[in-house]
Amino acid sequence: MKLVVADSAWASLSILTDYWSDLKTHERIVQRVDELWDNVDWLLKHPRAGQVEEQLDELGLGHRRWVVREVKIVYRIVGQVLLITEFFDSRQDPRKIKG
Repeated sequence: MKLVVADSAWASLSILTDYWSDLKTHERIVQRVDELWDNVDWLLKHPRAGQVEEQLDELGLGHRRWVVREVKIVYRIVGQVLLITEFFDSRQDPRKIKG
């Protein structure tokens, strides 16, 4: 399986790290980001492990989620591609995931 990270996912990860920078040390932020990428690596081997993301179900694109602490890794399986579409802080209103 190949990994593709959408621009929207990079942007949402940047927003998360900016938010964390007000609360955590640089070392802790690096640990959290590494933890997310470790989980992305795991998803490459087990892409159907995540649950269907109900908030995006109406799009009919098969979005799934994998939760790491409070962060949802939102992704789709497109053929042999694992497409990460967003890193979503699940402490927000879940309807915000729709954009």
